[in-house]
Amino acid sequence: ICNNTALEDDHLILAVDVIQKVREGASLIVANSTLASTDQHLATLAVDPMRGRASYFWNAVMQDLLNRGILNTDGVPGSEDFSKERSCDLEVSAAKAGVEIDDIHAAADLIAGAENIVVVHSPDRPQDAAPADMEIFADLALLLRNTGKATDLLLPRLLANSAGLDVAGADPAFMTGRVPLEEKRLPGAANS
Repeated sequence: ICNNTALEDDHLILAVDVIQKVREGASLIVANSTLASTDQHLATLAVDPMRGRASYFWNAVMQDLLNRGILNTDGVPGSEDFSKERSCDLEVSAAKAGVEIDDIHAAADLIAGAENIVVVHSPDRPQDAAPADMEIFADLALLLRNTGKATDLLLPRLLANSAGLDVAGADPAFMTGRVPLEEKRLPGAANS
C-alpha cells in the first residue's frame, strides 16, 4: 500500500524495492490525489481520493474488513474504546473521499488476500496529508497483525536526510541525540 507518496518522485531508492516486488507478483494499492504515471502503471488498484480526504477511504477499507470478519479486535489493547468510537458508513465515506465504493471493496479484497502487507505513507508530504491518517494506518496495522498477517508500516520522510539531521543535533532546540538543551550544558555554562 502506498499512500501520500509518489514513489519515483519522493523516494527513488524505496521505489526500486517496490517495483521489484511488483515484478515478482506483489499487488500494489496506490492512493493519491495526483497519481504519477509510474504509480498508475504499477498499481493493481490506483485510487485518487480528493486532496486531504484519503483518511475517509482508508477508514472505510478498514471498516469493510471489520464487517467481513477479516479483522477482529479480540485481544488488542484499547479495543473496547476503538469499537465504541467507530462509526463508518461505507457509502458516506466513499462520497467524502470522492471515490467509488467499488474501490473500497477492491482495496479490502486485495488486503484480505495478502499474506504480507507493507504500508508506505509519507507523513510530511503536504499534497495528500489527511486528518487522522497516521492513526488510521496504525490501527489498520495493529488489526492486521492481530489476525496473523505480517504487516509493516514505513513512514519515509520526504527529505531522507532530515531524520538524520534531527538526531545529529541540527535542531537548535536540541543537542546531539535529540537531548534537550536544558539537560546538557556546556562546561562552565552558567545555570540560569
